[in-house]
Amino acid sequence: MGFAFVLAIVALVSGCYRVSTVPPAELLTSGTHSAITQREYHVVRSETEWVALWKRHRANVVGGEEPPPKVDFSKHMVVAVFAGNFPTGGYSLNLLPTKVIRGEVVVRFCLLRPPADAILTQAFTQPFTFATLPRTPLPMRVEIVDEE
Repeated sequence: MGFAFVLAIVALVSGCYRVSTVPPAELLTSGTHSAITQREYHVVRSETEWVALWKRHRANVVGGEEPPPKVDFSKHMVVAVFAGNFPTGGYSLNLLPTKVIRGEVVVRFCLLRPPADAILTQAFTQPFTFATLPRTPLPMRVEIVDEE
């Protein structure tokens, strides 16, 4: 009876802290220049939202508008992350594995910083990343973690 009780407790606790993976988020596009200069993120679930965000992101592009990448919003959604404004080049965002933790989809991005001794572009940069992942009704959490 003692073993069964311990086994039941282990099963209960492991269910409470369940971590599972979802189909991976896929990189749609990324870069270092955006009209969005504040650190922010967006979960985009419709074409209308997507077009509006893309226009805002590309607002400072000279020479015409580039249409946003195609996304089938009946099957996918977009996570857009903007790291903010930096005084030099050398900064970027890396997409990390997506997980479901306690019923919440967690999408993480790592902010990579240039080494202290790097020779860098002396221009303001605004790293960004757009990723797609399968549509889900689960709540979303987006995190930007600094490189350690």
